[in-house]
Amino acid sequence: FRSHDKIVHTGDTDTAVRFPAADTVTVETGGAERLRIDSSGSVGIGTNNPSNILHIRKSTAANTFLQASNSLANSFYGVDASGNAYCWNQNNYPVLFGTNDTERMRIDSGGNVGIGTSSPSSYGQLAVYKSSGDVEAAVVTDGAGYATYRVQNSSRRYSMQIRTDQSNAWTLRDETAGANRLLVNTSGDFQFNSGYGSVATANTYRDWE
Repeated sequence: FRSHDKIVHTGDTDTAVRFPAADTVTVETGGAERLRIDSSGSVGIGTNNPSNILHIRKSTAANTFLQASNSLANSFYGVDASGNAYCWNQNNYPVLFGTNDTERMRIDSGGNVGIGTSSPSSYGQLAVYKSSGDVEAAVVTDGAGYATYRVQNSSRRYSMQIRTDQSNAWTLRDETAGANRLLVNTSGDFQFNSGYGSVATANTYRDWE
């Protein structure tokens, strides 16, 4: 069986399989192209110019999702009409991330995040775990800005910072009051409270109250 350009469904002429170019196949419904396999093997759904091996596109600002489901869970991957990107589990199960055929991180059904652990809720809302050896979490900037770790509740906010405006000193800072409560300079000398003057010698302190 050979066809010069397309195969049309009998009695439904706006449904067809077409061969619009060399080594290219398209599928049409309602008289419009819906799917294309180009000469490189890339598949386009909603686009006639797929830029990846699978490219799904809508020409308007509309929900565009790849859906996977079984009898337990329903998941979505894609973008919504507002441009938000989704990796979404609709059911009461975790989302897992892995490399080298091993789980590395998960978000459990309660929203707790675990890195190196499959049970982050045993430790808190964010857990970084290693069964042996050192474990490290880093807050890094390679520029001139502050490196900051911040904690807060409804009435108070504190931060630990490396402050470039104070000669790269490490500070424990009361952000609500806008004042340092502890400062350690690069020589290891430290100060309490918010004053800043001549620093004490190492392993001693000067109380600025």
